[in-house]
Amino acid sequence: RRRIIIIIMDAEHLPNKPILSEKDAKIVNESQKNSAAKLVKERLGELSPDSLHFAVFNNDLESVCSLISSGKNVNAVNEHGLTPLDVAREMNQSELYQLLRISGGVSGDESKYDPKGSYVNLASVKLGSKVLWTNNEWFASASNLLKTGRGVFHPETFTDAGQLYDGWETARHSAFRRGGRDSCIIQLGVPGVVRGFDIDTNHFTGNYAPEASVEGFNANGNEVSSEQLQNEVKWTEILPKKALGPSAQHFFAAERVERWTHLRFNIYPDGGVARFRAFGDVVPDWKSIENSDKAVDLASVLNGGKGVFVSDSFYSHPDNAIMPERGVNMGDGWETKRSRDKDHQEWLVIRLGRVGRIEKLELDTNHFKGNYPWGVTVEGCLGEGGKWKSILGMTHLQGHAQQFFEGEQIKDIGLVSHVRVTIYPDGGISRIRLWGKPVALNKLGKELLLNSLLTELPAAPLTEGAFHTFGTVSDSVSQGLWLSNVKGNIYSTEVEGSSLPLNLSELQKNEEGTTTFFPVGLNEYIVVVALPSARGNRPDLLNLSAFRANGNQAVHVKEGVWSFVCPLNSKGTFLVLTSQKVGKKVNLSPNTIRLVPQESKQ
Repeated sequence: RRRIIIIIMDAEHLPNKPILSEKDAKIVNESQKNSAAKLVKERLGELSPDSLHFAVFNNDLESVCSLISSGKNVNAVNEHGLTPLDVAREMNQSELYQLLRISGGVSGDESKYDPKGSYVNLASVKLGSKVLWTNNEWFASASNLLKTGRGVFHPETFTDAGQLYDGWETARHSAFRRGGRDSCIIQLGVPGVVRGFDIDTNHFTGNYAPEASVEGFNANGNEVSSEQLQNEVKWTEILPKKALGPSAQHFFAAERVERWTHLRFNIYPDGGVARFRAFGDVVPDWKSIENSDKAVDLASVLNGGKGVFVSDSFYSHPDNAIMPERGVNMGDGWETKRSRDKDHQEWLVIRLGRVGRIEKLELDTNHFKGNYPWGVTVEGCLGEGGKWKSILGMTHLQGHAQQFFEGEQIKDIGLVSHVRVTIYPDGGISRIRLWGKPVALNKLGKELLLNSLLTELPAAPLTEGAFHTFGTVSDSVSQGLWLSNVKGNIYSTEVEGSSLPLNLSELQKNEEGTTTFFPVGLNEYIVVVALPSARGNRPDLLNLSAFRANGNQAVHVKEGVWSFVCPLNSKGTFLVLTSQKVGKKVNLSPNTIRLVPQESKQ
């Protein structure tokens, strides 16, 4: 049996000195750190000295920079589901955490392949991918596999080979004539870490391939001929043989997640496949790029750029805006739905392929003539949670035109890892180009990385137009109009008040529907919101927003949006309408986020 003794002391009789001396407190902190290290080490198991996990665990900044620059998988997962970012967070290594985030690092739950996730199709012809060889394409060319869309079919459209199919279709009887397998070798337009596949047999019904597998090869910057790929190189299986069905998409996670330059797609024994997609993250050869004095498009998908957040993509995918070449039509860009609010705005956040200083930018509205944005602003920040700074102030755009900005037209705000393009009130942009000189990771000092984790977030006035991405606002709560559509549970909660500035340490979300916060007898309160990251369960701090609401405004936060509410200056009560009483919580460490009044924003 254990006895628990509770000692209650009057506050007046508490000792004035700290219970622990500074020396003892340091020992306790060190002990806690050693205990955390022991637990992490147990979950990591035996580590290879040249692995990213090993370098992060040992807080070796130089080795981490070198490994990432050499193309090491920044999101490698061990048997316990830990990525290097998880290790940095659990070991409280803030500098490495930010460095990994800037380099595209994600936590273990974010690294799992999700067909709906935000990935790049590395096998797309738009990136320059091509079929180098195939052993058979009697009925339809293997090059069709890499085209956009799911393919079309026109009945009774025949060629000399037979019915025309928009896909790859081989001759019959492979088991007798070609060893029971047909293959094609694909050179990826840009090297990347492959996470999953979409093998689409659309329109192939009585002639689809019953099974398929995928192998990978990494040339590591060496020239490899088609003949060598066929006969000499060693291929690694990354997707074992999987069953396929007729006229359907088939999503599979890669069983070996690494960087590849070539893929070999196999079907058994023969048949047809409409499209083949290999989803993952672009990992270019940055060593050669960093050694050049030329500015490069840091936002381009070819250089590892990625759209990590978009407020609206109703008509087209935002990654279109960072694709190579100019858009081929209006659908080959980023376009939002129409809005009706006067202060409406939409935005796209791009993680640059490498940290750099922006020297020139291009906004191309090619094909957008009656639906281009009225205005645009461009901001940049360094690191997750970094303070957004203006690169291009409010600028009116022209329709169906390339517009370039450089020199005195833009502001030099120093090193940037992320860029936010905001359009007013809505519309479409075909391409976004951000030229600058990339900075080698080993030149990012510890102090710079630490400072990029500190941010001041201004609390702007709450309006429907500004809040629309996160939910809706009721301006007539005193009349109780919001109660007319009440569904779910209502409970009251008393929250301690705070004044600004205020340090934000955690957020909470409801995963089962909208959450309404109804202030009771309050003059003012703060509401902080963030959409979930494109992958995983943590909030995306790059779109974290704070608002200052009056006591006559209720907020209705969308399902899945992270939030925090707090009365200003004094304790207050909220009526909360939600389908679950306790939502999921997340600690924002190692980020330090400080809420400030809007007027203090520089």
